[in-house]
Amino acid sequence: MRNTVIERFIMKKNIGIDFGTTNTVIYTRDSKGNCKTIGGKYIRSAIYFFSKDEFCIGKEALDRGFDATHSMALVTDFKPRIMEKIDIVAEDGTEFRLKGEAVARLFLAKVLSEYIEPRFKKLFGSVEMTSSDKTVITVPAKFDSERKSRIKKAAIKAMYTNVGIAFEPTAAAVAALDTDFSDETIAVYDFGGGTFDVSVIEKNTDGHYFSVDEDGDANLGGNTITDAIVENFYLPLLAEQGICLCMDPDDMEFDECAMTEDEYVYNMRTLRKHVESMKEAFSDNIANYISQIQISQDGQDSTYPVSIDKQLFEKIIEPYVQTTVDITRRIIDRIKKQKKYVRKIIMAGGSSQLDLAKRLLTEEFEGDGIEVILSDSVFDLISKGALLLAERQKLIRVEEKTATQFGIGVRTGIGIQKFEMLIDAGVSLPISGQKMFTIDHNIQSIGRVTIPCYEKDVRNYPKALTEQDEGIRHINTYHISIEKNINITDIVVMFTIESDGTLNLSANLIDQCGNKIQGFNTEINSDSDTE
Repeated sequence: MRNTVIERFIMKKNIGIDFGTTNTVIYTRDSKGNCKTIGGKYIRSAIYFFSKDEFCIGKEALDRGFDATHSMALVTDFKPRIMEKIDIVAEDGTEFRLKGEAVARLFLAKVLSEYIEPRFKKLFGSVEMTSSDKTVITVPAKFDSERKSRIKKAAIKAMYTNVGIAFEPTAAAVAALDTDFSDETIAVYDFGGGTFDVSVIEKNTDGHYFSVDEDGDANLGGNTITDAIVENFYLPLLAEQGICLCMDPDDMEFDECAMTEDEYVYNMRTLRKHVESMKEAFSDNIANYISQIQISQDGQDSTYPVSIDKQLFEKIIEPYVQTTVDITRRIIDRIKKQKKYVRKIIMAGGSSQLDLAKRLLTEEFEGDGIEVILSDSVFDLISKGALLLAERQKLIRVEEKTATQFGIGVRTGIGIQKFEMLIDAGVSLPISGQKMFTIDHNIQSIGRVTIPCYEKDVRNYPKALTEQDEGIRHINTYHISIEKNINITDIVVMFTIESDGTLNLSANLIDQCGNKIQGFNTEINSDSDTE
């Protein structure tokens, strides 16, 4: 007998998307109610520009980008750069810049038109998605609210319907606990390509999921490990052959090294590709990785042998993997103080396949009686959970909490932005905070209020006070335009972090009597709005 909950959603065009730094995994259901991937095991998170208006994605993009003459036409790792501007030189020679958000929008739109819609056409006879169909896209728990908002906006502009955002560890927990109807508290160790998250999720018998606590490092992921191997193994190896390569292109002397910028990008991309192959090989328990690598220099290609054993590979990456274990220990110890006990650590994310990760985690927690589980679905656990959240949005209740404090910068007399908290850490979402700005002569003449926003890692840096302190990170600067003919004395700005972790801003204009002025639309934009 088929599960009645599944039957209810058979004919819906619901989608779960694990939008990853390296790979994107998409799940839906077929007409029989079975979970199926779209686009194969995964779609590579890559985009290659033939021109400013023509591009391809996925494996085709990567294959075309591995060309020393057109390497800057390929863009990867745009998810962690969602707020940044990316320089691109298309295959036809056109030079332009796009925000990471714009690149993500183009990528997601192509995923929709080339992968999802053809599947829906085959399954349902129609590609049209209605307002009752749901798309849930996952993001790292350590992403700040603005970056989460940008990914959501990118998906909406790419024409996905009814878009929701879910945190990756929560989605993984939903998938892992889907068939378990008992109360349980688990930790999800999510080691992805660009970030590391660990969350403790509690589920009760009515299908309510609570985020008990979360931790992680937004700058530590599989890419960190890849770069460590490149820097500590490949670059010294090539230096012995007289080939000068630096991790930072700003440190390169291209003329002295007889290498063009295109060749440099191609060479570094080739090295990283080799490391990815190396990581996969060592995950399959081989003892030695033997290969050849092709380097482009002065218009010529040269091939060099490569040999590395697993022991050296793990010695290089161990400090980074150990950091993930230390963070996991930190959160497990914290929740013990709340009289909550974890019995399982579920590993998710592609980098969790590293043998060293499971080995160090198991060694760390075996004395605590905690089982470390690396499931067969490590690659698609998150996307499956996203699909379940899309299907059962009224049945699965998720309560997330803020991971950091959110606030604004208030300028001091010496020109330094001092952090003023508006939303505290550890409070349930959604949550709002507000700030009143008095309109003085300077603001009136400029015609806008400028608000720099920050997040503070109060848990690890409780004494941080200013923008210069470690533990306080600038998120974005917002600008609220003021019409000069409006007689106002104050602006009240409301910051709301929604239940899916995204940020919304609103502003009210206040007159001299303290009343809200009606009928005026206040324009809010940010430094990252312009492409």
